[in-house]
Amino acid sequence: MGFLHLICAIALEIAGTFCLKLSNGFARPVPSGLAFMFYGLMNVPLILALKTLDLSLVYVVWSAMGVVAAVSLGFVWFDEPLTSRKLAFIGITMIGIIGLSVERI
Repeated sequence: MGFLHLICAIALEIAGTFCLKLSNGFARPVPSGLAFMFYGLMNVPLILALKTLDLSLVYVVWSAMGVVAAVSLGFVWFDEPLTSRKLAFIGITMIGIIGLSVERI
């Protein structure tokens, strides 16, 4: 159940980050409000994930997946460049996530 909570927290963080970009520096009220709502709601499943999973695993997976999702959203939705350097560092990030997840098993 902890991993399900963690996935929910990651999804809410991604939604919040997406809305931050859409808010245009808080100039647009609806995406701005949604960003605050998603970031606030994100804490609930994150806290629940910490009941059964290690802090080191939860925080690294949550933050790293947020970074990977932000780069992906930027490329897919906002036409930001996807350079070989970005891909390399996403790969390094994913290796770290896998390493910490496998250690738990």
